[in-house]
Amino acid sequence: MIPQIWESETFSYRGRFFDIPPTRIVPKPVQVPHPPMFAACSQPEQAAAIGRMGLGALNLAIYHDELLARRIREYREGIAVAKPVGRAVNNQFTCNPATLVLKDDRKACRYGLTGATYFNKTLLHYYGAERAVGPPGVSRDPVDDADVDAFMKRRNTPRSQLSSIIGDPAAARESVQRFVDVGVDELILVMQTGTTPHEVTMESIRTFAADVMPHFS
Repeated sequence: MIPQIWESETFSYRGRFFDIPPTRIVPKPVQVPHPPMFAACSQPEQAAAIGRMGLGALNLAIYHDELLARRIREYREGIAVAKPVGRAVNNQFTCNPATLVLKDDRKACRYGLTGATYFNKTLLHYYGAERAVGPPGVSRDPVDDADVDAFMKRRNTPRSQLSSIIGDPAAARESVQRFVDVGVDELILVMQTGTTPHEVTMESIRTFAADVMPHFS
């Protein structure tokens, strides 16, 4: 339906569950044949199915390296036999790690871990198996020193999850390289996670652009 909306001057649809009367939808995209199409891959087993539809995969960054590499292999196998739902195959596997990169490693870990923790718990609150009612009962208070110490010790170790890019530029480059090594095509960096001050987020954007991105160009 979406490619037809992009390509038709007037679009209409009559289906089992809803009808769309003749409607002009503007503006039209300039990309040819149309903008790349993605699907959210919220469950691991969806990677192969999304590949078979010829769609890019938008993934939560919550896997260990080996498991994420397996999902990417399954996605590529699906892409290889894709019957695209759009006009073109979009062979892009993306992940959305919580990210905060500052010159001060410990400061980055304190702000980044606090934000990532709040962000993840809020997602579980609203979209988990048992959805709560009312405002999230999730603390915005900074994580304590013990949590920061534990995070700094375990990040980028073989047993750590590929779920964040948090720390100084050296640690961030190591984290990004792990995503590269398992075959991720694109990272969507989640820097504003609900508790991080605006000025810290801006500092992180500048630091990542200056001290991490050039390493992968």
